[in-house]
Amino acid sequence: MLELFTLPHLFQPYRVYSTIINRTKMDFLDDNEELDLELPQTSELSVDLFANTLEKYSIKKKDKDKNKDKNEIEFDIDQFLMDHNFQYSSLDTLIRNISGLKDESLRNLLNAIIQNYNNYINFFKTYDRNDNEILLELQRTKIDIENFTKDLNQLLTKDIPYSKEKIVDICEYLKELDKISNILMEHDLLAQRLSNGKKMSKTLHEMCGLDDFDEILCSDLIEKINEHIMKCNLLFIKFEDLHSPFLNHLYNDYQGLIQEFQVSLKIITDKCLSDIATYPKLSKVLVSLINKVES
Repeated sequence: MLELFTLPHLFQPYRVYSTIINRTKMDFLDDNEELDLELPQTSELSVDLFANTLEKYSIKKKDKDKNKDKNEIEFDIDQFLMDHNFQYSSLDTLIRNISGLKDESLRNLLNAIIQNYNNYINFFKTYDRNDNEILLELQRTKIDIENFTKDLNQLLTKDIPYSKEKIVDICEYLKELDKISNILMEHDLLAQRLSNGKKMSKTLHEMCGLDDFDEILCSDLIEKINEHIMKCNLLFIKFEDLHSPFLNHLYNDYQGLIQEFQVSLKIITDKCLSDIATYPKLSKVLVSLINKVES
């Protein structure tokens, strides 16, 4: 049916208008007939018009090619146009109407296929599958679409939520690992501070036993030891909710450092009180340390 709407095949202007001219001449030359000035009415161009007149205008095709089938049927376009008065319509109007009719027919055909897809598939099954490549291609395409839809549904309903849950769990796990890593680094830092503080405290305690010691070195040791003790105290406060054998061991070292440092400070304080003029810098350091503790 769609072959009827192919424009190059539909319009053969020379044949149509030569016939129109000949008929017009005969009408005007016939003096015995009364001249009819009423314009003829053109039929409405539609699919039904072609369908109802298809057999009437079907003729055997004349083809010079001997290899082609001589029984091939074609549509008599000239007679169809003349019988329905389309010779009185402009060529542009005919082209526009035929193009619109063709587009409408294609849309209707596509909608009919979409709405009755299973019926069309069953219809094509009546033919040999080996000879019906279109049916096979449609079936393969349908299978591909079904597989794709199934995989997409699997992805949306199971895979993505599962992956999302796993990613959230992994992120939380990594956060906890970061916290643990930071705690371990701070434990290591605490152990290093305590170790350095104990070494400096031991040196200070040994200097307290000397009759003549370096006042500047002693003052620096007191300040450094006190700084280490304060920083260790902050770390222990941060770890107050943690209970581990290693932390308990570090806390014992911390208490031992404080006790040894207190003993050394008592000895140095007694020496400064006995001779303030000899140890002016050391006396200032001790006073400053007392003020810090009180504040």
